[in-house]
Amino acid sequence: MLKSTLIAKFLYQNRMVSSISIGESAVKSIFEEYFPGHDFNKWNTKLPPAVSTRILKATERASTIRVNYFIKDLWDL
Repeated sequence: MLKSTLIAKFLYQNRMVSSISIGESAVKSIFEEYFPGHDFNKWNTKLPPAVSTRILKATERASTIRVNYFIKDLWDL
């Protein structure tokens, strides 16, 4: 799963966006705002399925998220 899709799924499962595609667009916009000069496509790599599942499970009851911090946390994965 791509990093942007993982964050979008989190946003969707917690009813913060109405669809995963809208969430993915939001992630890209936030990336561009907070990380100017960095390449979204280079950051947006595939995560191993086990990592994606673990993160989604750990965040399923979260009520808020700072997407820019989530992006940063996934940077080196």
